[in-house]
Amino acid sequence: MPTVLAAYGRALHSLGDPRIRRLFWISLALTVLALAGLLALGNWALGPLEEWATALPSWAISIAKIGGAVFVIWLLMPSVLMAVEGFLADDIAAAVEDRDYARDRPGRALGILESLVVSLRLLGLTIVINLIALPLHIAVLWFPVLNLVLVYFVNGYCLSRALIDQIGLRYVRPEELKALRRAGGWSCFLSGVMAAVVLSIPVLNLVAPILATVAGVHVVKAALRARGS
Repeated sequence: MPTVLAAYGRALHSLGDPRIRRLFWISLALTVLALAGLLALGNWALGPLEEWATALPSWAISIAKIGGAVFVIWLLMPSVLMAVEGFLADDIAAAVEDRDYARDRPGRALGILESLVVSLRLLGLTIVINLIALPLHIAVLWFPVLNLVLVYFVNGYCLSRALIDQIGLRYVRPEELKALRRAGGWSCFLSGVMAAVVLSIPVLNLVAPILATVAGVHVVKAALRARGS
């Protein structure tokens, strides 16, 4: 955990760097657009609620729709992070390398096509894992603390895979990713949990993609050192 906290501390400090700050504004704009899209999607998906609940007062239906839309955003925020992170990962990682790891061998840029393939594969993994976990979510729905722990655990795992794999491929071959995650130990998983926690905090979740990606570079670099690379 100290490694992860230090990584996020360095990520916050790096926002003062002009190059990373420029990427921050791009990340923020993409995140806001994605959130607006999710909100519209949630509102559209809950539109039939008005027809099904005609006996309820209009204010109750409005509250239910708003609550449902917020829940959809909360549930799908990890996908937003992965999409934004996948789009900007190479630029963010390169900026962090130049700032903090100038003496290290620079990572390999994945390129748009490879990055898209990796992002889609990880998105598919996230959907499958969340579908598997859906019965558990329903089972603990009336136990807020347990539900929160489950959400952080599931989303933390998915986000750790997204961050570590996307960034790790800059430095190792695909078949070496498992060994890299093993070398990073709990820090890899906890970096995803921390990202999930940041995503759940209003306003702060707007900066989650760039914070998580910058921190992810530091965690991967620590894993590479532990692995002896």
